[in-house]
Amino acid sequence: MSDSLSSWIVRPCIRHSPRLRLVCLPYAGGGASLFRKWPQFLPEDIELLAVQLPGREKRLFDPPCSDLAVIVHKLRAALQNYLDCPLGFFGYSMGTRIAYELARTLREQDNVQPACMFVAACKGPQIEEPPNPRYLLPDKEFKEALRDLGGTPDEVLENTELMDMYLPALRADFALKESYVHSPCPPFDCPITAYCGDHDKEAPQDESQTWDQETTAAFRLRCFPGGHFFIHDNLSELLSDMKSQLHITLREPSHKAHTQERTQG
Repeated sequence: MSDSLSSWIVRPCIRHSPRLRLVCLPYAGGGASLFRKWPQFLPEDIELLAVQLPGREKRLFDPPCSDLAVIVHKLRAALQNYLDCPLGFFGYSMGTRIAYELARTLREQDNVQPACMFVAACKGPQIEEPPNPRYLLPDKEFKEALRDLGGTPDEVLENTELMDMYLPALRADFALKESYVHSPCPPFDCPITAYCGDHDKEAPQDESQTWDQETTAAFRLRCFPGGHFFIHDNLSELLSDMKSQLHITLREPSHKAHTQERTQG
């Protein structure tokens, strides 16, 4: 596989003359296929750009990268041909760290202001990561940490051949997330919506709330039932909420407002 710039971006459904492009970044170990069906649930004038990180799916044989600065540099270059309309961002867990730093870099170096941000299963960037990072654990303990987190099926964890293929990318993603150090910067002036799971110990509700410090515009926190991977049991509700917020973004600018919502059931 090659590390060409085109390999970093997947377009599940090409839109002609979109009003906004939504850049989507997956959780640790995830790939662009996570977002394959999303376009059919989002407004038709929004084009989804799914990020394909090295070491997974069609880039399985590309060396994984744990250097956030390198990934942001590559993505910034890959997005240069997509700056003819506003950009929004969606990140899930580890992907949120990349989305946040990518949005900062585009703002600072290209004067591209994000139109909106959706951050899921990730505490605010100013909250430090806990000590004893998991990416340094031996294989056996690292697999147990993955099991505790709940995102990897047991049949995958117990398949030695599969885990030998996926462990390098998983370790790289965990290293990227767990070695993250926040450097303060001015808040964005776009709306931010934060999503969390009501039983997520990795990014609990109070730490998800701290994303309100990263915007001078509207902030919303919505809590879904579930743990760190609440997305799998609440995808239709999450996409419905995103669609509503994207319609608002396209229709009118938002003003600073803080609300908290909890889904029932």
